[in-house]
Amino acid sequence: MTKKFLILIAFFIVSKGFLFAQTDDAAKITKLEENYDRSGLTYLLLNFNNDRYADYLRNASAKIVVPSKFDNNILSETYISGSYYRDEHSQGVSNLSDTKSKIQEKLIESRLNYKLLEFWWGIHADGSYTANTIQERGIYNATDFDVSKADGSKIGRAQLGDAGEQLIGNSYIFVYDIKGIKTMTEIYDAQDAAAKAKAEKDKTEFKPVNRTKNGFKGEIVAYLYRLAYNDTIQAYFFESFSDESTIDIDKFNTIYNNVSQPIKYVSYTTASAEGTQMNANPIQKTTQELFDKLVNDGISSAISSFEQSLEQFRVKTPIVNASPIKAKVGIKEGITTDRRFFVWEYIEKSNGETDAKRAGIVRSRYVHDNRNDELGNMGTTNFYQVSGGRIREGMILQERVDLGIGFGMGLMSYAEKTAFLMRMELSLSQYLGYVINTPLTAFKFFGDVSFQSDKDREVNGVTDDFSYTHFTLGLNKEFYFARRFHFGFLAGGGVETASWKDTDDSEDIDNSGHYSTIFAAVGGKFGVNIGKTKELVVTVMQNSPMGDVTKYDSEGELDPLFPAGVKWTDTNFFPERSGLGVDFTLRILF
Repeated sequence: MTKKFLILIAFFIVSKGFLFAQTDDAAKITKLEENYDRSGLTYLLLNFNNDRYADYLRNASAKIVVPSKFDNNILSETYISGSYYRDEHSQGVSNLSDTKSKIQEKLIESRLNYKLLEFWWGIHADGSYTANTIQERGIYNATDFDVSKADGSKIGRAQLGDAGEQLIGNSYIFVYDIKGIKTMTEIYDAQDAAAKAKAEKDKTEFKPVNRTKNGFKGEIVAYLYRLAYNDTIQAYFFESFSDESTIDIDKFNTIYNNVSQPIKYVSYTTASAEGTQMNANPIQKTTQELFDKLVNDGISSAISSFEQSLEQFRVKTPIVNASPIKAKVGIKEGITTDRRFFVWEYIEKSNGETDAKRAGIVRSRYVHDNRNDELGNMGTTNFYQVSGGRIREGMILQERVDLGIGFGMGLMSYAEKTAFLMRMELSLSQYLGYVINTPLTAFKFFGDVSFQSDKDREVNGVTDDFSYTHFTLGLNKEFYFARRFHFGFLAGGGVETASWKDTDDSEDIDNSGHYSTIFAAVGGKFGVNIGKTKELVVTVMQNSPMGDVTKYDSEGELDPLFPAGVKWTDTNFFPERSGLGVDFTLRILF
């Protein structure tokens, strides 16, 4: 084992203690709200008539797909006029405080707070109303605990529907602006212009970009507001009831007179939005269909951002079984495969107060479809543990959405030399979970690259300084056990290049270039979780060069005179560059 490996391992050991200390400190919070109630979303597009795509955006605003974890507070209005000036070249928000205030004023001016109450209570112009929406959503939101509690009361399950009134305060208004929209043609033209300018500067050949897609890309700017609805407002509302089937419209229209902020600002985010398709697709979407896709893609990205920061958007539920870990949540709450959850336990302090302390991290394994489950007999979703200590029944699961991305850095020993290694991973299980309900977990796509150097190396009768680049793409399946450990298997392939540079300044001749070949790779891995988002991983990979060696000059052009049939492991080339490679990496999860 090389000195560099020993230094790296020592660094990991020191880091481990430091990371554990950080994790313990970060794991404590003073309060965790156990209850989870569904939230409702009302979507409103900020409409700017001067936008060249305004008509398409307005049409798309009526075709939004609401995630299953949210109730759809759909109103007849799907857009409002822009409350500030911008043009299609505007980027970002120059004054967030002013912008969010203007939007808030616009929402209040349009009486959106009253329209949401009318929606919830089914209020008609003549003052008649039906509470069907409240009743249905109260029952749909009920847990087995709620049902058990209701069955033990005098009122019985009727109170489950009445509990729907509590959900009115979870009414959110999602106001969004789609801006900076460009066609793929415009994007490709800009890329070509930049590449052409660079080629002229470097005196190299200009190569146009490969134009594989058509459609549109842009940016979504989302502003989230919440309907003010507390006990005081509810009391004002109840005063407007004339009888069991009628509301006094005049009294109804004065409910928010004494409320300073009937609609409250909550948060703001930005995200990319894309509505594209491959040119090779035999059936092409229409322009409107691409804009429908653009708007829904942007909204989905913005909601994912809000889920990472807003407690109310995070699913919370108690664990009902510890081995295996189970909880009574599922598709109804928007859970998908490999969704991350923190597990919290309550610790009583000496003064009688309680703290919530993070006990571990779990991920959903098979998501139960609970949308039509019988009241009081809800099914369960299974989870597997990836970090932390012992998990017991009664602890609280709290959804904490991540991106499903892993980034690793470390050292690799291969071909009797040490290499610097970088590895990126993308969880296919998480993204497949949005499409199909599957128990396939911890299934990932990975790509890694490593770099090595070799001084005074003789290749094909010439001695030069060589540098190796080893690039691999493949698939990886991991299995977690014993709370914080995992092992896995990898398979893939890639390209290895051996570059040299030997410039004779006296003759102004550049003899640099590189050899290249493809290879197959299979291997295994073992890892240990050392924190909320950090893992130490050891990977062993068998690399097998395949095919002939190709030679390229300093301009990247293939040497047509290089003989065919030369293998990477031939005696005159790189006979040692085949076999096992071992790497040690620190993996950070996002």
